[in-house]
Amino acid sequence: MNFNIEIAKMLEVISKDATARRFAYVVVILSFIFGMAWVLPDLINAIRG
Repeated sequence: MNFNIEIAKMLEVISKDATARRFAYVVVILSFIFGMAWVLPDLINAIRG
């Protein structure tokens, strides 16, 4: 299984379909928010301590 081909196919579908593009943006934003929520408490404690 070649990941580059899979990613290229996925990007091709996303670039064609508006719904897929919106879904991709939502996934990216949610993962960013989740990542920040996961990292921030440790960061705040490190700055405080």
